[in-house]
Amino acid sequence: MIYTIDSSSHVPAYLQLYRLFVRDITSGVYPCGSKLPSKRTITDDVGVSVITVEHALSLLCDEGYIESRERSGYYVIYREGDFLTDPVHSSKNSIDTAAGSRGKTSNTLPTADEGSVQKHTHNTHNGDFPFTILAKTMRKVLLDKSESILVKSPNQGSEELREEISGYLARSRGIFADPEQIVIGAGAEYLYGLIAQLLGRDHIYATEDP
Repeated sequence: MIYTIDSSSHVPAYLQLYRLFVRDITSGVYPCGSKLPSKRTITDDVGVSVITVEHALSLLCDEGYIESRERSGYYVIYREGDFLTDPVHSSKNSIDTAAGSRGKTSNTLPTADEGSVQKHTHNTHNGDFPFTILAKTMRKVLLDKSESILVKSPNQGSEELREEISGYLARSRGIFADPEQIVIGAGAEYLYGLIAQLLGRDHIYATEDP
């Protein structure tokens, strides 16, 4: 394994390692079903801490590239066609270009051949949905939060949830957003309307799926 981590980069080491794995997984170096090197092997070969490796592997699991099998290791579950865009390119640019794009608008869209834009409906088979985990989580929330869950949330969304989202974005995506910058709404269509109201209807917007 020949991975080089740039210690002088503003991108955290775990994100650099994550991107290197994504590159090799999506290019077929690690095909679907193959086993990744052990955490200790990665740590020794790359020269990073075990925590850094664990963080990168956890993010790969969260993003659907690999899965952890108890007492066995990490296995690739990514299949070609699972993503509509180049995930490495998108992940890198999401951080590096965010600041530079603020305040810049464009009145033109790149042309595309008819049918080149794919639309997907995400259907979940009953056997794939973790109903047991959902039920357990709901019971825990009802027990821990009791009457507080009946209190009307602020228009911007639950402060506690926004704080958790802020922490997740910082840990897993390298995106640092204050909880006050996060808005939670009842569905995408409602939030699209808010975006149009906040930024104006005379602009072109792009959204990420999911």
